[in-house]
Amino acid sequence: MVAEGPSVNAARTATLLGCARAWGVSTDALNQQLDAKRSDLCGAERDCPLLATLRAWAAAEPPARVSRAARP
Repeated sequence: MVAEGPSVNAARTATLLGCARAWGVSTDALNQQLDAKRSDLCGAERDCPLLATLRAWAAAEPPARVSRAARP
């Protein structure tokens, strides 16, 4: 989650989510992080369009994965 002052930088958060998936971070791990920051994303609401979109992207199979050989 990328904070920008009191709000969330949705574009940067989405970019990092895509990178995390490409590096092999699991959907479950990403959803745990999204759930932990739900109030930052949705305010007082239980769910919101941004959270739903980020969850969908976390569940999507990335077009490519970074191979283990390329990892530091």
